[in-house]
Amino acid sequence: MFAASAARSLVGGFSRLYAGEGDDSCYASRFADEKTMDLRMVIVPLPLRVRTEDAHREVETSPFFQARIRSAQKRCDEMEKAILGDDLQRVGELAEQDTLELHAITMTGADRLLLMTEDSIRIIRKVREMRADGLEAYFSMQTGPTVYINTSERHLERVINGVSRLGYRAYPSRVGGEARVTSEPTNGK
Repeated sequence: MFAASAARSLVGGFSRLYAGEGDDSCYASRFADEKTMDLRMVIVPLPLRVRTEDAHREVETSPFFQARIRSAQKRCDEMEKAILGDDLQRVGELAEQDTLELHAITMTGADRLLLMTEDSIRIIRKVREMRADGLEAYFSMQTGPTVYINTSERHLERVINGVSRLGYRAYPSRVGGEARVTSEPTNGK
């Protein structure tokens, strides 16, 4: 079984995930190619002590889960518009809002999971500091402690250096094209 969000990676570019009742009924649709917007990401991996599946189950037990679904839907519409308009600031603001909301519902679920760690918060504070210094830098997280920093190509190296000076490994990334087969299967031969 794969995470439903893996569907977004297959279609490439900027895509939207349409959630179903389970992994088998989810699908993604690309609305823009990878050249639509100058978006770079810096990935700062941090160890996850909770299985992703457990975190996903946890959010459903939050009393705020249904409100999260409604606000995330609205935010997806806004995000698509911001991407098509090449508006990095708005994309970054929406990603940060979504991150904080997502972690709020994991914290208010039955097991009160704290997936954001001290390291996550330290990096988020650094991102805010870099932004205050004039860099295009916005944090984003999924259901774990790893921090993704959304930036532009122009500020990529400075963002990497800023995080690296804190002692973290930082890896550059960007929006890619659709998945493709690179070799024929060998059937184990």
